[in-house]
Amino acid sequence: MPHISILMLCLVALLSVHSDLSRAESPQPRRRPPRQSDLQKLQGKWRTTELSLFGRSVEEYQGDELVCVFLDGKVTIYREGKMIAVCEYSFDVKQRSAIDFAGKALPTEWGDGKGIYAVDGDQLRLSFDPVSKGRPKELGSSWVTVFERKPIDF
Repeated sequence: MPHISILMLCLVALLSVHSDLSRAESPQPRRRPPRQSDLQKLQGKWRTTELSLFGRSVEEYQGDELVCVFLDGKVTIYREGKMIAVCEYSFDVKQRSAIDFAGKALPTEWGDGKGIYAVDGDQLRLSFDPVSKGRPKELGSSWVTVFERKPIDF
């Protein structure tokens, strides 16, 4: 019987601690700043800085050949200062980093326009597979164009 009374005392003590805690104010959840959407991150003028094929840099690339201006769900593509295409783009909701471009006269290295992308601050990486005409599985597994967000005067 002495064991039962010790257990009862422990139970009463635990219940009183719990009731004191339940009356205390609960801490406010930490709020995170709203995340910028990928659509917002893409907005602006992007200039090509590097090209790579299957993870190897294309040494001959001179830069400033390809410029993309993303605005309101459309991208205007310039090559060597001349507009070559205006097309729409959308995000494939099935794959987080998937982007699809639709239009005539897409750059050859963009294949059928099904690509993947990554935006990190002022750097944009687009990857396409112009040979198989399918979406690359990961960045660097096919053709990758690296852009930097820079002021551009035409």
